[in-house]
Amino acid sequence: MGGSATLCMVTAFLVAALLGTSEALSMDQVRQAGKMMRNVCQPKSGVDQAILDAATNGQFKTDDRNFKCYIKCVMGMMQSVKGGKYNADVAIALSKRMLPDGIRERTVAAIQKCRDEWDKYDDACDSAYAVTACTAEADPEVFYFP
Repeated sequence: MGGSATLCMVTAFLVAALLGTSEALSMDQVRQAGKMMRNVCQPKSGVDQAILDAATNGQFKTDDRNFKCYIKCVMGMMQSVKGGKYNADVAIALSKRMLPDGIRERTVAAIQKCRDEWDKYDDACDSAYAVTACTAEADPEVFYFP
């Protein structure tokens, strides 16, 4: 099995395990899961590392197609996007189950505020970007970008 296929399987296993847990994760665990998603979605999307680093620091003002599709890939790994459709309820349930106290409810509120952004676009990558940028703007203090 090739290296990227193995990494994809390991990441899929990690995400499945995280989705099945009933305990909140620490921020270190959230960041570790984010690194694994980045290791899968960055090569898949072809997004430049500098763009991801800027987004990690809250700078979302880009029209880079690869970046938008990277976000769609991450949302797919978290199972909030399936079949090209966004399910905010999945993102909310995951946030409630996995995020640490102190950011959990604020993150849920940001997701609620931005849940309809997806439907404003015909393209799934554009939609994923819109939802994520809106969520980041809604509460930048608790927003985490993998």
